[in-house]
Amino acid sequence: LKFDDVSKRDIERRKTIGEKIAKVKSENCERAKTGLATLQSGVRMSAVNAQGEREVFDDNKRASEAKRVQEVIDTSCK
Repeated sequence: LKFDDVSKRDIERRKTIGEKIAKVKSENCERAKTGLATLQSGVRMSAVNAQGEREVFDDNKRASEAKRVQEVIDTSCK
């Protein structure tokens, strides 16, 4: 193998990895946008806590989840 062959393979590999990362970020972005829209819609939401109990979101929980999801949007949707 020549140095140029290795270099070309490395460039292609990095390009492929970059494309995969971009795809995952895009999927995370869309998922977060959908989640934020759901949180902002006012629909009743719940989650299962560590003890396996279902907890309905109150206004504070909804606001904290919306803030967390917005942070995901800010990092993934660039």
